[in-house]
Amino acid sequence: MRKPLVIGIRVFSGGTRVTEFLAAVLMCLFLGVGADRTSQKIYEPIVESYPCFRKLNGTHQVGCGSSLTGDVGVVHLVENESSLQWVTRIGPHDPYVALIYPDFLTDRVMNLFKRSGRVGGILVLNDTIRIQGLLQSSPDLKCPNEGFGLALPNSTHYCENWNNAGESILFQKFDFPVFYVHNETESQTILSCYDDFNRPINGTTAREWPLCAAQLRAFMLAAVDTPTCLRRSDKFNLEQQKARVCDQMGDLNIWASVLPSNQSKPYIKENGSVIVISAKLDAASMFEGLAHGADSAGTGISTLLAVLKHLSQPELKNLLSNSSTIDNVYFILFHGETFGYIGSSRMVYDMKNGDFPQGIKNDSQNTTAMLNIKDIKYYIELGQLGQTDGQASYYMHDAKSPFSDTSTLTAMLKSKGLEFNLPITYVTNQTIGIPPASLQTFLKERPSIPGIFITNHENEFRNKFYNSMFDDAVHLQYQYQNLSSISTIKIAQLAATIASTVMGLAGSNVNIDPDFKNANDLLHCYLESGNCDIFQLVAGSDKMQPIPLDLYVGVDRHHIFATQLTRFVMMYYQGDNVTNITMEKDCNTPDDKLNVEYQWINGSCFASTVNTSQAVSPAFVIDNYDWTSGQYSTWTESVWQQFSVRIFVKPSRAHEIITLVSGILVFFISFVVVGWTSLKSDIIFPTR
Repeated sequence: MRKPLVIGIRVFSGGTRVTEFLAAVLMCLFLGVGADRTSQKIYEPIVESYPCFRKLNGTHQVGCGSSLTGDVGVVHLVENESSLQWVTRIGPHDPYVALIYPDFLTDRVMNLFKRSGRVGGILVLNDTIRIQGLLQSSPDLKCPNEGFGLALPNSTHYCENWNNAGESILFQKFDFPVFYVHNETESQTILSCYDDFNRPINGTTAREWPLCAAQLRAFMLAAVDTPTCLRRSDKFNLEQQKARVCDQMGDLNIWASVLPSNQSKPYIKENGSVIVISAKLDAASMFEGLAHGADSAGTGISTLLAVLKHLSQPELKNLLSNSSTIDNVYFILFHGETFGYIGSSRMVYDMKNGDFPQGIKNDSQNTTAMLNIKDIKYYIELGQLGQTDGQASYYMHDAKSPFSDTSTLTAMLKSKGLEFNLPITYVTNQTIGIPPASLQTFLKERPSIPGIFITNHENEFRNKFYNSMFDDAVHLQYQYQNLSSISTIKIAQLAATIASTVMGLAGSNVNIDPDFKNANDLLHCYLESGNCDIFQLVAGSDKMQPIPLDLYVGVDRHHIFATQLTRFVMMYYQGDNVTNITMEKDCNTPDDKLNVEYQWINGSCFASTVNTSQAVSPAFVIDNYDWTSGQYSTWTESVWQQFSVRIFVKPSRAHEIITLVSGILVFFISFVVVGWTSLKSDIIFPTR
């Protein structure tokens, strides 16, 4: 091939400048294609990997990140204490990329890596058998949302270890990249590379070069803390648009009232006539895209939707509309609660300022339609509700406050539960505070609200995978095909109990039967598969991913898919089919309808009271907010460019230097040879 290449150069060198330019372009393309092929032969990309990323608040940063070009290290499997010491102390080939299984993802191990200064990154490998054998794995704090609840610093209930399995690594800073390799085949590929090149001989003698290495790239643009990254975002401009460094975390709260309102009948007849039923809409995980939150959020969401469906039946709506004690029932799903009660704090802030529903403050004709925190008569919040024991009880927590009387509410819930043979126990222990709940945000503003928080635990969480990527249907022992699953039965009974309680508080004693099929369908959607029957129905598509939804709150600029799907489900359950509208283009909300939204769902137009409001912390809307005050959540998420993981066989440093020097020498020698060939071309290549 050498002779045609030189002939090509000779032919073009005798032509015009255009042909010389074309020759140069062709040569660059040829070399570029060759480089790509060489890269493919050297590197093995790990495609299905999920990164740990950086978040910031008013005082510091947490999470993980790499250098701009990625961090490189020799891979080493940490499977016992001796291999841990190899990576952190005695191994001769640092920096290392530690290969660990999920049971090593603990505060102790991660901080040993951090303090050693010998770790350039971590790959968490998937192993189905080991994961099924996990007894606990929670990256969250032992005291979730510490500092944002009712209790003041140094008080008895300021930090209670509700989450004893918590390792706190979700809120720690690591200056190296961390990835979870979700694909088990790719995990085996990495292990094979380690076994072939790196595994110590007899477990004690290091192997010689070449060695298997990995490059992990997860460069984060933000640093220091939230005020710093926001200030940098404001300073940098690119083509008249902000060059963002970080984004404020948040999404949308979803809320609905059972009864609609119009111009002649505002929301509130009198103070203290509204029942609120709420749950949190978000979960978290150390790794991007894996916040499935089966019990952390999924069971609570499913129960709330089941109650909404019960109370949206026409006959029950009619009874509620004629109630002399209850004006309306509100269902609220709060977003961002994992990170300092973002959604609930914003709603309470808006209520205090007369701006809920948002935008109504500036509508002079509808100021009577504002909902205020003083209008709440009872508050019921749904927490972690999954069950694996058929004899287990649900528990009602309250603030144990002398200002709040929950006796009427708890007594009726307990009585209605007995009708379904469902034990619901009121926690009487005065030494136990209220678990992390949105209710705490409302009680901070108005301590007299008769509010309870329903959970599956009395003291510490039963869920040992709280806000973990392993908080899934498997560890809840839930299967969609098994209609007699304990969680399905219990949640269906609890939903009917709450709906019956609401009607009882409204003065109507009605029988509401548990809907086991609907409860099972909802749990399937939020615990197992986004491609479930209910989501297919409301989205009009059967092409969704058959994996659990990601419930991470995300950033305010992008609304997550789970929020939109849940909103559609609420519209479908609560709304009425507008039969005289048959075309999607005509399904528009009339101007004279207050608190009513029209939405085209699966070939029909639905009119519902389902609405959304901003779930963005008040800290980002208050002028000159004190970022160190701790009053409101200040979480932001770093902007990133690209995530990638790839493995390759790495030669010794001496070999790399020799290769580099040789390449430079060949490069300059080629210039000399080509120059000499051009000068002697008439002799070497005589023309005819």
